[in-house]
Amino acid sequence: MQAEIRRSIISGEAAAPPSAPMAHRALLLSTLTPGQTVISNLPALPGIASAIAACRAFGADIVQSGGMADVFGPEELAAPLLVDCGDCNTALKLLLPLCASFGSEVKISGSVRLSGKDLSPFFAFLDAAQAETAYSGSLPAMVKGPFSTEEQVYPGQLGSQFLSGILLCAPLLGQNASIGLEGGVPGWQCVLDTISLMKECGIAFYSDKGGFISLPGGQAYSPPGEIRVPSSPYLSSFLLLAGALSGKATLHGSCDWQSHGWIFQAFGAGANVRRREILVSTGSLSPAVIDALEAGMFLPHALVLASAAGGKTKIGNLHSLPRRHIMRAQNLCRELGKMGAKIAREGDSFSITGGKLAGAKIDPSGDPAVAMACAAAAVCAQGPTIINDSECVSRAYPGFFRDLVSIGAIVR
Repeated sequence: MQAEIRRSIISGEAAAPPSAPMAHRALLLSTLTPGQTVISNLPALPGIASAIAACRAFGADIVQSGGMADVFGPEELAAPLLVDCGDCNTALKLLLPLCASFGSEVKISGSVRLSGKDLSPFFAFLDAAQAETAYSGSLPAMVKGPFSTEEQVYPGQLGSQFLSGILLCAPLLGQNASIGLEGGVPGWQCVLDTISLMKECGIAFYSDKGGFISLPGGQAYSPPGEIRVPSSPYLSSFLLLAGALSGKATLHGSCDWQSHGWIFQAFGAGANVRRREILVSTGSLSPAVIDALEAGMFLPHALVLASAAGGKTKIGNLHSLPRRHIMRAQNLCRELGKMGAKIAREGDSFSITGGKLAGAKIDPSGDPAVAMACAAAAVCAQGPTIINDSECVSRAYPGFFRDLVSIGAIVR
C-alpha cells in the first residue's frame, strides 16, 4: 500500500489518540490488582490484543469490547507455564520482570519478528539480579525467579518499558526495592507516568526522583475502579510536526503537552500550550544543537526539523540511546537524504545541513515512526512524496493519515 503526500498548508485541529504505552501499563496493573478494573479509551492496536492475551496467562479475566476492557485480577497470581507476547515488544519488556518474580520456570515466546530482537541485555540484568535465565539469542526463553530488587543499578539504555515492568511488580515482592539509575533513561516521562499510576493505586515510594527510585516491598494495589488511558503526546507530535513545517496544527487531549513543545521551539517553530491542548505553528526555522538523550523519542522530529531548517544542526550524545533508537534514526536519515537533506554521522553525533526538501519515494522499513516523520516532512517538500508500505503506521496509529488529512494535508 502506498500513500502520496503533496505540499500542503496545514491548518486544522485533531483529537490526540490514546497512549499505547499507558494502555499496556494499565492492563498490567489491573492484572496485579485483585478485583475489577474498568479500562476506557483503550486503543485498537494489534499490540494491545497481544498484551491482553499475555495478561490472561497470569490468571486475569479480561473482557474487551471496543475501547473498553473489564479486567478481573486474580486473588492470587500464579506462575504460568508459558507467556506468549505475540508481536508486541512493549508487552514483552513490561512482562519479563513479572515472569521473573516467581519461584518456578516461566517460558516466554513471541512472533518471528519479536524473536529476532536482541534481548540479551535484559536477561543479563535479570541474571545479575539473582534470577535464573536461559536465553540463546532468540525466543523462546526461560526465566525463574524471584529476582532481587535490592541495591540494583539499572542501565539507562535498557529504556523505560523494562524499568516500568520492574517497578510495577516490585511492590508485590517481599523485599524493598532500591534502584539506582546509571545514565539517562530514554522515554523517562513514561516512567514518571507509571509511578503516578502506581501512586493512584495506593503504592508508596521512598524516593521517585533523580537518579534513584526506592519503594517498600510487600505492598498491595488498591483497586482503582476505572483507569482512562490518557492521550498520547508522542503520536500526536507527528501531526504537530506537520504544523511546524507548513502552517499550524492544534491537538486536543488529556496529557502532558509541556513535555515536547520544546523540541519545536528549539528550531524556531511556535508552540503554545493551553489547557488540554497545544498549538504548533511554522516559524523561521533555524539550526540547533540537540542532545539525543534529551530528545529521546522525539529524535525523529529533531531530524526532520533540522532537515528543513537552513544551516547546520548537530545532534550529539548518540551513544546514550538504545540500539533500536539509533537504528530508527539511521533509517530516517537515509530517507531524509532522498528528500535532499545532507546528513552525516560524525563520531557520536549527526551533522545535518538542511534547506528545501523535495518529494521522494520513501521506504520506512516497516517502522511507523519513520513513515509518519516522512509524511510530515512531505507537507513542505517540492513535489509529491510516495510512502511505500504506508500501512505499517497501523501498528502504532491507525488513524494517522485520516488525522493528517483533517488538519489540511493532501494525501492520496
